Amino acid sequence: MEAKQKAISKAYGRVWEKVVPYTDLNGWVQRRVTGRNETNGMDPILLGFNRDMIDMIDFSGDGNFKWRLISLRGIDNNNGWVRCDERFPDPDVVSKVKIWDGKKASNFTISSDSVQPAYEKGEPITHWKPVYAESRPLY
Repeated sequence: MEAKQKAISKAYGRVWEKVVPYTDLNGWVQRRVTGRNETNGMDPILLGFNRDMIDMIDFSGDGNFKWRLISLRGIDNNNGWVRCDERFPDPDVVSKVKIWDGKKASNFTISSDSVQPAYEKGEPITHWKPVYAESRPLY
């Protein structure tokens, strides 16, 4: 979790200390109306971000909404990648995985039960991602 929070704080950069009290675990910042013509100050435009830099959700027209930097898309699940220092794949659930060596993804899949032994031997594996069989077309 610490690595995730570091990635979020790095994305927000200079305004992190301002937004952190209003930010959830996935980097969404809550902007709230606190009174007539007053907000909690978490307006992304006033913080220096352009509209093309942010995603917004829960905009109900009352002035309250959540926003997050587009660069944080996928932070919820790390784009499907799991850190080896968090857990290894369960061969009963996932049979094949792709691996990440800290710089790039492999162009091949490996058996999920070989990730832990390779990692423990010191091979350059930092993350793994399940690979599922392609679904057939329905029509």
